[in-house]
Amino acid sequence: MIWLINYLISHHSKTCPRRPPANVHATSIRKLVWVCEHRDKKNPNIEFTFNDIDEKILSASVLPLLDYVNHRYDCSDFRVIQLLKLKFIGQDLLDRYPEINQKIKESLLGFKFWITELGNDSMCYYSENHQMCFIACEYLIGKLYPDEIFTNDHKNGLEHQKIALERFNAWIELRSKYSYSEFYSSNYIPISLTALTFLYQYSDSNEIKRKCKKEIHTILRFFATNAFEDTWINASGRDYPRNVMNCSYDEPHSKTIIDNIWGDGNFAYNNYSSAESIFTYCYLKDKSLQIPDEIKNLYYEDETITKRRFSLDVSNYAREGLDNNSTKSLMMRLGSGVLTNPGVFNLTIKLLKNHKQLYHNNFLYWVRSFYSPLLYKLGLMDKLSKKFNFYNNRMGIEESNVYTYRNKYFKMSTNQAHHMNKLGAQMNTMVVTLPKGITVFTMHPSYENDNPKIDYSRAPSYFASFCFAPFAVQDKNVAMLIYDIPKRTHAFLYENKLFGSFTKTLDYTHTFFPTELFDEYTVEGRYAFARVKDSYLALIAKNELFLKRNSEYVINATQGMLKDINKSFDLVQPGRNTYWIYELSCKKDESFEEFKNRIKNNKVNFNHLSLEYISKHNYKINNVKDFLIDNSNINLRYEYDVK
Repeated sequence: MIWLINYLISHHSKTCPRRPPANVHATSIRKLVWVCEHRDKKNPNIEFTFNDIDEKILSASVLPLLDYVNHRYDCSDFRVIQLLKLKFIGQDLLDRYPEINQKIKESLLGFKFWITELGNDSMCYYSENHQMCFIACEYLIGKLYPDEIFTNDHKNGLEHQKIALERFNAWIELRSKYSYSEFYSSNYIPISLTALTFLYQYSDSNEIKRKCKKEIHTILRFFATNAFEDTWINASGRDYPRNVMNCSYDEPHSKTIIDNIWGDGNFAYNNYSSAESIFTYCYLKDKSLQIPDEIKNLYYEDETITKRRFSLDVSNYAREGLDNNSTKSLMMRLGSGVLTNPGVFNLTIKLLKNHKQLYHNNFLYWVRSFYSPLLYKLGLMDKLSKKFNFYNNRMGIEESNVYTYRNKYFKMSTNQAHHMNKLGAQMNTMVVTLPKGITVFTMHPSYENDNPKIDYSRAPSYFASFCFAPFAVQDKNVAMLIYDIPKRTHAFLYENKLFGSFTKTLDYTHTFFPTELFDEYTVEGRYAFARVKDSYLALIAKNELFLKRNSEYVINATQGMLKDINKSFDLVQPGRNTYWIYELSCKKDESFEEFKNRIKNNKVNFNHLSLEYISKHNYKINNVKDFLIDNSNINLRYEYDVK
């Protein structure tokens, strides 16, 4: 009864909206920043030059953004970085229009930088990229206004710089120990890179510059080893459908970064429309930031295998001293999306009780639905969480060991043996990248593909993240996935929406298989094959495969990448206890027909949680625990790469 009352209270609590009624994009101010940075240049994608800027252009570019920031909507920190960039490179322009300049100053001085600060908002403090953006904003606003009073907490700029420095050091320490929870995210790692670069460029502290540079080079090492052609799509901790389907192949994001360093720079130079343009400006100008040849040359290697560990299991938080509400511990938990798990649930409730403004945050208010005053007082919230195994418990990004194989023909990346049947949130277990930026990946969908109430461009949904994770392993060009999907999700709440024992799970898995983009493909019973240029892909399933008719809702999530909506991109395997086997090859080793014939003659043995695949080697999964190749047990736990 207490939980029902708390659920009803939280369900009807008034929270700050995450976004305005009509979204305010940062495109206009990014155009403004670009022309201020390139005053003597004309960008063919921007309708004005620096000399054209008048009060009308400036007002249209800045004022809607200030309103967005003043309301503290989600992603306000991204927009504040653009405002700061304008201040640093365009102050002479702003001085011509003192009223607009004053409004920018008031917005910056009234901003909120951390979850425990006073004031209501629905900004996201969950992820590492947001945390770094808030740090950069706070430190650099403090630099701009060292003696001014910040209206949210009545501290001055110098005090805020000191606070930001403490958070910066905590953030850097977490990366140096546990790397990234949003590992290999083609959507969010570039934003962390942008914030680090921005802070590096405008900080006056040599110590901050040194630490930023080291972390920037660590991220660029990830790009060097895991890029394929000019894409960077991997098994990842936090991505959306457009990322893993690679709808953004011809758009900025990772491509901007790759073009800066390993391309001719033309794409990056004219790109104003993403946050990564800030990285472009700094990297091209500041020679001290250039990566050493040792990192740069990794991109050009004909064959690479990378093995990296990321994040940390919740069960190890206490051992690592992260079982408290210190800034560092809170950053780790929020960065990993861990709130209700045993060992941290009491801490989360304590945080909300001590900072009641968080009940108004649209990302956090639902936590009170779990709250029992008596159990909290007795310190039993963690036991409650363990007993019911809340839906949310299995959404946190825990330790991940990612294996990536890349050669000149293809790339495949897999999160090895990662917590079978955990829930995905925004995670992606595995993905293949073929020439022309084409991706193929398998998952268990969270929703059916025809629900008009679901935003299929977000995660989790139909082609993003997963409902239940497989046991997945990879060695070079072969990957094996075993699914044993429960009929229900067991626990009962996610972001104030009833799930769990009330919700049946889908009884099939599927593969993003964009037939329109392949040069050649075929689906033959339990087998599917595809060819792109000289690269080959084979899929083997337990049950017969079929191409499912595209739904209008999922088609929209592809954002125009696929032109012929009648050509299916949805390869389905029915069944809960199933397997998928991937094998890749190329023309250098065999013809496409030889490849298909060889695959169909390979032996497969499957028994519930064990799988054997005999190809050029003998691959075995024993009871979803051990992975053996030619009877040798393979280590699936790697080291953190934090060089």
